[in-house]
Amino acid sequence: MKGEYILKSYEPNTLPPGATINPTPYLNKDFGSIWDMMAYAYGPLGSPDYIRKDSEIDIDTTGARNIIYGAKLWWEVCVAANTFGCLPKKPYEKSGYRMVTAAGSTATAGLAENAAPPATAQPTVVEIGDRPRLACAGWEMSVEMLYTQGKDDNATWEEYAKYEEQEFKNRLNVDLLADGNTTKTYGLESLDIIIASSLEVDDSLYDANDVDVYAYGSSSSLDRDSITTYDAYVSHNAGTDRNVSLSIVDSLFTNTRPYWLNPASVENKVMVTGFDVAERLEQLIYSQVRYGAAPKVQFGVNGIQTLPGAEAGLDVCSYKGVPIIPDKNTPQDTVSRIYLIDMDHLWIAVAVPVSYFETPDFTGHDKFTKQAYYWMLGQTWATGFHCHGKGRDMK
Repeated sequence: MKGEYILKSYEPNTLPPGATINPTPYLNKDFGSIWDMMAYAYGPLGSPDYIRKDSEIDIDTTGARNIIYGAKLWWEVCVAANTFGCLPKKPYEKSGYRMVTAAGSTATAGLAENAAPPATAQPTVVEIGDRPRLACAGWEMSVEMLYTQGKDDNATWEEYAKYEEQEFKNRLNVDLLADGNTTKTYGLESLDIIIASSLEVDDSLYDANDVDVYAYGSSSSLDRDSITTYDAYVSHNAGTDRNVSLSIVDSLFTNTRPYWLNPASVENKVMVTGFDVAERLEQLIYSQVRYGAAPKVQFGVNGIQTLPGAEAGLDVCSYKGVPIIPDKNTPQDTVSRIYLIDMDHLWIAVAVPVSYFETPDFTGHDKFTKQAYYWMLGQTWATGFHCHGKGRDMK
C-alpha cells in the first residue's frame, strides 16, 4: 500500500551487527523489495557501510573461552635414573661380609730338598658391616580434587602416580651419585664414596672421614683417611683440572684389571659419566678406527632386564668393549667424573624392592586426603674396592 509500510515481519535478529531501525523515515517511502529497503537503510549493496564494524568476539574476550589443559602431565624435569637402572639388583642376604685385605705371605713357596715345613701363615681378614637403607617418597591429594576428576579439567591421580614413580627412582639415582664431600645421608651409599682413595684425602680433595665407606649406621666403617686398604684406584690431579683424554680412561683399566675376577674379560663392567664427558669420549673414540661400536644396553628394575631391542634400551658409546652410560647426576669438577665399575663386586642389595602403597584412611593421617608412597629397602653393596676406578679433575 502506497505511503504505508509495516515492519512486523522484519525480525530484530536479522539486522546486521550494530544496526537499528527507526520506522519513521520509512512511512513515506515505496519499496519494491526488502533489498530496496536495506539499500535505503545501509547504502548500496557491497558498500563499506553495508556491514557494520564494531566490537568482534576475540579469543581473549572475557567469558568467551576457557582453556582445557587435560589430565596428562608433561615433565620438564630430569627423572632419568640411568645409573640405578644399569647396576645389578640382587636379594639382600646379609648385613655384612668378611674380606681378605692382606695375604698371609708374599714370599716364594719353593723349599730346599729335605727342608722342614715352613712356618704357617694366615691372611688378614676383616669384617665389613652396614645395614639396609630405607628410601621413601610420598604425595597426597585432597578429596575435593579426587572427586572432581572427570567432571572438571583436573590433573588425575593416575598421572601424578606415574610421575612420582619416575621421580622416586631419580632420587635413588641422586643418592648413588652424591659427591663424596657432601653431608652423608641416610640413602644408598654413593659411588663417589665407594670408588674413592686415601690419596684424595691426602691432597685435600676431601675432608677427613668424608669417604669412610659404610660410615652411617656401621660399627666398622672403613677408614680411608690414612690407610690404603680400602682404596679404589683414582686418577686425579690434586684438584687442578686437566683435559679429558683417553689416557686417563686407560689408566683406570690398567690399575683395576688385576683385581677383576677375570682380568682378560670386560664382562660385567660399565663406565658412568656425565653427558658432557660422554660426548667428549665419543669424539675421541670415533677418531680411532679400531673403536666405535655402539651397543644397546637394556635397563631393568630390581634385576629384571628388558628384552633386547625393547624401547627401554639405550644406545651408548663403548670403549674397550665397556659401555659408557651417561647420567645427568654425575658429580662434576669442571666437567663430570668417570667411574669404571666392576659389577661382579658391586650391586644394589635389595631387601624390599621398589614398592607402592596408598592409604585413603582419613583418620590415619588426620586429613581428608588420599596419600601414597613409593619405597624400597636396600644398600649399594661393594665386596671389593681395588677393582673400581675413578677419573676426576678434568675440564
